[in-house]
Amino acid sequence: MSVSAALQRCLFQDKDGGSGAPHTAIIKNRFFSFLIWQFLQSTFLLFLSKTLFFPLFTHRPFSPVLLSLLSFLAFHFSFLLFSISIFFISSPHPLPYASPFEVSLSFLRVIFVSGGDRSLLRRKVEVSLSFVLFVILCAVAGAISVVCLCWGCDVYYFGGSNSVVLNLGFRASVIGLLYGLHYVYRKRWVLRFPIIQRAPFFSFKMGILSSIGSAFKFSAVGCFLSGLLVLFLPNEYRIGGSMGQYIVENFIFYAGSFVVLLCWELNHHLHQVLQTKRYAFALPKGSAAAETNPSEPLLATLEESTPKSLLQYLAYLDLCMVSENNVDTWRRAAFFEETGETYKRVIASCLRPLEEFTRKLAEGLESSSTEKSLQLSVQLSLPTDRLALTVDDAVEKYVGSFGCSQLLQVLFASLAWMFDSQTTLVTIFADAQPRCRQHCGGAGNTTSTVAEWGLICHRRFLAALPASLYFLGSVIGSAVFGWVADVLLGRKRSMVLSCLLTSATNFLTSLSPSIWIYSLLRFLNGISRAGIGICSLVLCTEMVGRKWRGQVGQVGFLFFTAGFLSTPLIAYPTRGCWRCLYRIISGVPLAYSVLVLIPFVSESPRWLLVQGRGDEALRVLRRYARINGRELPENLKLRMKPDGGTAGSPAGKLWRTKWAARRMAVVMAAGLGVGFVYYGIQLNAENLELDNLYLTVGVNAVMEIPAVVVGGVLLRLVPRRVLFAAAVFVAGGACLLCAVVRGGAAQMTAEAVGFMAASGGFDVLYIQCVEMFPTSVRNFAVAMVMQMLTLGASVCPVMVAVGRVRAWAAFLALGVLAVASGMLSLWLPETRDSPLMETMEEEQERVEDTEMVQQQHSRGVV
Repeated sequence: MSVSAALQRCLFQDKDGGSGAPHTAIIKNRFFSFLIWQFLQSTFLLFLSKTLFFPLFTHRPFSPVLLSLLSFLAFHFSFLLFSISIFFISSPHPLPYASPFEVSLSFLRVIFVSGGDRSLLRRKVEVSLSFVLFVILCAVAGAISVVCLCWGCDVYYFGGSNSVVLNLGFRASVIGLLYGLHYVYRKRWVLRFPIIQRAPFFSFKMGILSSIGSAFKFSAVGCFLSGLLVLFLPNEYRIGGSMGQYIVENFIFYAGSFVVLLCWELNHHLHQVLQTKRYAFALPKGSAAAETNPSEPLLATLEESTPKSLLQYLAYLDLCMVSENNVDTWRRAAFFEETGETYKRVIASCLRPLEEFTRKLAEGLESSSTEKSLQLSVQLSLPTDRLALTVDDAVEKYVGSFGCSQLLQVLFASLAWMFDSQTTLVTIFADAQPRCRQHCGGAGNTTSTVAEWGLICHRRFLAALPASLYFLGSVIGSAVFGWVADVLLGRKRSMVLSCLLTSATNFLTSLSPSIWIYSLLRFLNGISRAGIGICSLVLCTEMVGRKWRGQVGQVGFLFFTAGFLSTPLIAYPTRGCWRCLYRIISGVPLAYSVLVLIPFVSESPRWLLVQGRGDEALRVLRRYARINGRELPENLKLRMKPDGGTAGSPAGKLWRTKWAARRMAVVMAAGLGVGFVYYGIQLNAENLELDNLYLTVGVNAVMEIPAVVVGGVLLRLVPRRVLFAAAVFVAGGACLLCAVVRGGAAQMTAEAVGFMAASGGFDVLYIQCVEMFPTSVRNFAVAMVMQMLTLGASVCPVMVAVGRVRAWAAFLALGVLAVASGMLSLWLPETRDSPLMETMEEEQERVEDTEMVQQQHSRGVV
């Protein structure tokens, strides 16, 4: 097969209706006319921008001639790539595509499982790969076209330097990548046939304003994001110069990206207009049959074209237009004998999809087993026969308590704890006390904020301000994100927002010119990161069976430990510049949100159900069941009490209910002490009489691993209250021992054991809080506990500052508060193996039943 034939088959195999259908040249002619028109409009916009706008920033916009010619050809080559790619992925109907989960599972099945019909899965994987190829081509086309537009400007004129080309190409490829992802995600590749058919010129003219608006928005967002990402490039690939040159450079880049995106938007609109306009499958003009009856070519195309091909869609469109224009004539004709055969063919063509459906259904009923026949009968049953289950029952019976789908959800959602850990614990190194303390003024170096701004001697308490404000910001952020995640955005979108804001505030913190701006940005950073831990924990625990919730909750803390362990590994190479440390940790949450969180993590079906979006919750459960190799009954309906909806705020529901308010008060008081102990031991590491801060923090991080592993085992065996009380009692005793023992391996061992026990208590308290409250207020309750944990942590920097003078006082305070928190836990209810309720009413019934059983038991004992 020649290259030309292979290319034609690749482009037209799903659109021309098959080789046996008549009028197969229609699609090809429209494709080539689309290429011609897009060439003309892109040439016009290129000439307009090169003659009216870009000459303002250069003396010779078209010189040298050879480079101008090469840029012109490269510019149109990039648009040829883009135009061919949007034609290639376009379809008149939404195509089934494989999710990243299914692609991964398909590769595993190919490797480990033999046999089986994989044609449908193969087709879905091919569609997904075509989308990936389209996104890559958008990035390449964007890089080429923007470089060709902007290279001649004086601020960009490189004269043989590669740095400008790489800088421009990188930023433009980011914009192209974002455009391609948006194009695929919003399903803009689906052809939308207009109800009212207009002339192509008027249809194209109607979309110009919307194309300009979309280009403005895309170019603004793309320039901002690409400008942030370019800061992570090595210095040799950045464009130097003054602030004025930097502003001009970004203005020119915005103009160039706007022109390119405008051309792309117009190409997309032009493609929609040309591919969806009516084609008249008619006899030669002047024939009476051509005016009133469906023509023979039209009927032949309907009968012979490939189902769901673009050619068949055009044939049905022409049939609808002929029918609409001649329905009165046909009614008067009353099925004349000479036209009766035509009407029969029309009806047969229109009924063919229904006949195909009934044929497949009959084959399935005849050839299927008894189990499959029963399943089909259930699928065809009346709505009155629907099976109503709670989310817990659906997960336990049909989805599976913990399968491959839940494992991937837990891993991807828990990964965010790493960045939360890095953002929280970076202050240990960025705000570290310099070892040389004899000078009270500025140290003149950038090893830490204390050294750079001279926060020692009489200013040492000022060094505690940023960390305290960070934790106070976390208190406010916990309340905000708890409400947003429960009422407004849901768990997933709140987590995305939190990650993006964390990335932005971390980067801005690295630019702080003074301690006051630094403190303000750390406060904003604390507000931003508060949603990560809350939403990640709830997303993980709400999707698994009740016996797995404890272990799943521990996974998040394991990733938190990984982030804790990675912090000294990042801080040590950047120990000479605390600003570089913040810049490094700022890029990871952004990449995680775009590459992992948005495409791979699903919204909680419990939250969707509480919000009245039961159909979406069912779709999530079906997808998870399919990945687990199971299937939900077609007549399944998720059940929730009608009075358990979203009426009233979570705070109002919680504090107006006696049992909920009592639980909340106790768990918040315990959280205040645990937060003080957990974060206090970490931040107080510099007050240990040891020489290596990086080693001390590393040992603490390593001690979290056995805390998570052992805690995960004990959570299945030991009641929650007993486990929490034991953990914080051990932590308190270890801290009191540190106050007595001074220096050496003994103090370090006691500190490590105390931190391991505090970490275990911290984890158990989070999990117990999730199990104590129903779905409608769960996120708010977890947020309130996190508020108290961070409120306790906000006092820690002051305690650390006191510990720099009297180290024993800091450890004494940690020990006393740990013991007090353990005693408070005795008033909390036991929640091990208890089901997660959806509404306050369901939890109220369970509380009343528990109290009734306890009363009967007490009477029996007496």
